[in-house]
Amino acid sequence: MIAHAIHLISLFSVFALPRAKADELILSSLRAKVTVPSDWRANEGLLGSEWVLSSPMVNGKRISLQLNTLENNPKAISEENFSRISGNFRTGRLKWANSRKLEVVGFKEPIQLKRDGIDRAVRYEWSYRYSENAFSEVSEYIFCRTGIYHLKAVIPDRVTQKSSKSEDQVRQAMGSFRCG
Repeated sequence: MIAHAIHLISLFSVFALPRAKADELILSSLRAKVTVPSDWRANEGLLGSEWVLSSPMVNGKRISLQLNTLENNPKAISEENFSRISGNFRTGRLKWANSRKLEVVGFKEPIQLKRDGIDRAVRYEWSYRYSENAFSEVSEYIFCRTGIYHLKAVIPDRVTQKSSKSEDQVRQAMGSFRCG
């Protein structure tokens, strides 16, 4: 299932046009902005996400970055909502992994992020194996005046073994996210 989803990203990303330089992409549906590396593809409405950014193929795989709005009501930005989302991450990922018979490799401790123009943000990282394939997943929950956003990068280990450029690029793109 996971390999199938990543394969679909590989197939669908050919429909997006490449750019000569990194661009600031205005995500009007998200009311946000993100800088997309020049050799990446940006696709709106792919695989159930509002936006999916995807790296070039490396060793037969690519990194994907999904960007979604969780809540577009500024009143939803509360300590209670933040705690609910934060508290459910590990439990939700374990449940998801178990339902797909994935081997969980581990979780990193959550990190509180500080960025200009963002009220609050937290990053979670975990890794898992599926058959012969290993993946790392980085999720950021970003609380802005315009709403709550979820950025999720899926990073196949085959990509990072060959080159760390794409992993650096996805982390830079996540760090460039700005509320609109």
